[in-house]
Amino acid sequence: MDIELINAENYPDHVVRSECDYGPVVPRLRKGAFVWKLQKLMQVAVGVGESQDLLKKFLFYGKGDNPSIGPDDIVDALSPKQYMEIVKRLEDPTTLRLLHAIMGIQTEAGELQEQFYAHVFEGKPLDVVNLFEEGGDVCWYLGLLCKAIGRTLVAMLRTNIAKLFKRYPEKFTEDCAINRDLAAEQQILNQPVQ
Repeated sequence: MDIELINAENYPDHVVRSECDYGPVVPRLRKGAFVWKLQKLMQVAVGVGESQDLLKKFLFYGKGDNPSIGPDDIVDALSPKQYMEIVKRLEDPTTLRLLHAIMGIQTEAGELQEQFYAHVFEGKPLDVVNLFEEGGDVCWYLGLLCKAIGRTLVAMLRTNIAKLFKRYPEKFTEDCAINRDLAAEQQILNQPVQ
C-alpha cells in the first residue's frame, strides 16, 4: 500500500479495511444493560457538547454572556495563582487555536450524537444531510488543530492509515485491536508521512 496515494477522497475506503466485524457486535448489544448505559452516556455527551458550544460561542465568537456551566466552586478550587497560570497558558495564540479546535470537535461530536440519539432512541428518521454537515464541521476543526500543530490534514489521514495498517496487517480482528504493537505504532506516529 502506497500511503502517499491516500487522499481525502479515498480515505474512507481505507478506513473500511480496519473497520470492526459487526457480526459479533449484535449479540453484545443484548447483554446486560448496554442499551440503557449507551442512552445515558449519549445524553451526557450531548449535554457536554451543548455546554462547550455555549462556552465556545462566548469565547471565540463573542456571542451571549459568559455561561454558567456548573457550581462556582469549580473556580474556587483553584488558588488565584493557579487560575492566573492557567489563563496565561491559555492566552498563547497556539494554545487558543488548539482550545478552539478541541472545543469545536467536542461540540460537533455532541451534535453528531444528538442526531444519532434522536434516530436510535426516539425513532426519528436518520438525517444523513445533517450527519454529513456535522462530519464536515469536525473536519474543519481538525484542520484548525493541524494548523496549530504545524501538520496537514492529509498527513494526519495518511499517518492514521499507516498506523492502522500496522495494527491490522490483513484486516480488522478483535485480537489485533487488543494486542497492539504500540512501539511500532508510535514509530509511525513519530515519523508522520506527508
